[in-house]
Amino acid sequence: MESLYNVYYNNKEKYNELYQSRFNSENAIKFNFKIGDNYAFFFFHQEIMNIIYTINRLNNEVTSILEKLPTIAQKEYKKRSLIDEILYTNDIEGVISTRKEISEIIDDIKQNNKNNNRIYSLVNKYLMLSDNNDYILDLEDIRKAYDELVLSEIDKGDYPDGELFRKNLVYVKNNSGKIIHTGVLPEKIDVILLEGLSYLNDDSIDPFIRCAIFHYIFSFVHPFYDGNGRLDRYITSLYLKKYYNPIISFRLSLTIKEKLSDYYEAFKKTNDKHNKGDITTFVYTFIDIIKEAFIKTKEYLNNKNTILYEKNEILKKLVLDNDKKQDTELKEILFILYQVDIFGEKGINRRDLSKEVRLSIPTLSKLLKTLEEKEYVKKAKENNAFIYSLNIDRHE
Repeated sequence: MESLYNVYYNNKEKYNELYQSRFNSENAIKFNFKIGDNYAFFFFHQEIMNIIYTINRLNNEVTSILEKLPTIAQKEYKKRSLIDEILYTNDIEGVISTRKEISEIIDDIKQNNKNNNRIYSLVNKYLMLSDNNDYILDLEDIRKAYDELVLSEIDKGDYPDGELFRKNLVYVKNNSGKIIHTGVLPEKIDVILLEGLSYLNDDSIDPFIRCAIFHYIFSFVHPFYDGNGRLDRYITSLYLKKYYNPIISFRLSLTIKEKLSDYYEAFKKTNDKHNKGDITTFVYTFIDIIKEAFIKTKEYLNNKNTILYEKNEILKKLVLDNDKKQDTELKEILFILYQVDIFGEKGINRRDLSKEVRLSIPTLSKLLKTLEEKEYVKKAKENNAFIYSLNIDRHE
């Protein structure tokens, strides 16, 4: 869909006519705030509706693939995706974190262990995302989510100094230090965010459109000195999981990172005076990015599912023990380790493996020792516990 920004530079004769046609259309949503000198608006364009149709189809396909996966594969893929989302939402903002530290925080939270890592609150908030039905209904909810998500990570000098938000101007700069956006005046923050929230929670509007509209408005307002991007993406993920397969809420930042130049370019064009307040420019790009997240997720799951099927077919033909019962138990252990290896982040500890195969720790330990001796399995010590994984050299 061609933006007014592009039309201005490519076809000036068509420019004003197209603007009037979109702005005055019965399919336009008009907002009570301005982008530059023009009131913001969104135009329901057929190309956007076509993308949404494709996304809905992809959502059904991704859900079908996930439901057919074994339980362990589903759990491991969800954890891997969660780590991806946290890693990349930090990376977009220049916050350094590692897969290992995120994984350790997740394990500590699940085991009720203390962890003083600076990104603990962020990880915990995302970990609860699937079960969180506390949607963002008012300004206090935005501040509460901010405090829980990123406050512990930012410098105290960047803490909100107003009643809920900042009370001074904030500037967004590019890598060279050039100012590319100025957040709205502090006295306008509440009014514009409330208008954005009214659309975010309007069930008469397609979920993708309202998520994209709010995502833009939140970034445009920039209500905090720091942490705006991470909170904005979290709110989008929170609402995506409400209407679509929850796994896609853990693929948002990864896809944005891959399409970062398109993402920033959409903001740039939408904010430009020649785009005349048309938020459709950003909405189109953002929804297309979400479509890409679904496509990549479907491709990834199909590929991994094929690998798992092939490995399982090989496993069925193996004879690991002359005792039929023990042979079955050994294969069951290996099949779980296949799932962890193919879909997961690392190996699995003995406690968790015991729950999955429904065997006592002593019995499981003997079976694991047998698999180690046959060089099918290897173990490594991590945080005072043994982590078991496939011996890749044996399984090539």
